[in-house]
Amino acid sequence: MVTRAVLLVIACLIGNPASAVLVTVAGYTTDTDNAFTSATGSFVGTNSASFPSGTFTTPAEQAVTFGRLVAGGSGARRATVGSFDNRDVITLTFGAGLQLKNEAGNDIVVYEQGDANQPEAYAVAVRQTGSATFTDFRYEIWDAQEGFQLATAFDLTSFGLSSGQGIDAIMIANLVQTVGVTDYTFGGGEGFVESVPANTQTAGYQLPIGYGASKDGLFPLGEYDPDISYVGVFHQLSAIPEPSAVLFGTLLASALGMTVARRRRDAEAIA
Repeated sequence: MVTRAVLLVIACLIGNPASAVLVTVAGYTTDTDNAFTSATGSFVGTNSASFPSGTFTTPAEQAVTFGRLVAGGSGARRATVGSFDNRDVITLTFGAGLQLKNEAGNDIVVYEQGDANQPEAYAVAVRQTGSATFTDFRYEIWDAQEGFQLATAFDLTSFGLSSGQGIDAIMIANLVQTVGVTDYTFGGGEGFVESVPANTQTAGYQLPIGYGASKDGLFPLGEYDPDISYVGVFHQLSAIPEPSAVLFGTLLASALGMTVARRRRDAEAIA
């Protein structure tokens, strides 16, 4: 008899069977069928999002844009998060029972609408599957731009996750003037966010950089209210195993290991 635990183990192995609806913006391709589906938190307001021609044209694609998740509406929409002296935080989650696993390379990409080479400052935190808390917020310098969309890709390894570990939610918050970033992780200008006196540099921390074509400028006062337009993932989502399924998988692996070892000993005894 095939038990429910067995079916859950199989589901976790084959992943989420959702079809692929691929969209490519600023050199990154994501599947809008494997996307965040709900959002909660505070924000300033929403407006229409401007994506490159031919992208986010269908109702299904538009429904997972950031502004639609936080406030509904129609079409593709972006949402403004916070200001230089007020921090807003938005939490994004997947559909029930789904997670994104840490795989090789980048795992998440955030698109923020802005003018050429003029990003606005925000940071991301993630929640490991099964945990009640989020990691520290992390700021990274933007990677690429197409039209009005500035893309920043994140590797879950940078948040401390091991290969194969999953997340079930992320948080996005705007930066404010009174934060700096740890500069020991990647050599300066990006890293985990820490509170420091406004517009000062202290030992171990520095102000976030990334403004301008050379990506080494400090953020002007008016660039602390990011207009987030879409958050995509690079891998297919997978089912979160129930505790009973995890236990079953562990016991099954242990039993198989003991069987192999016993057969090896029997073979050696016969020889």
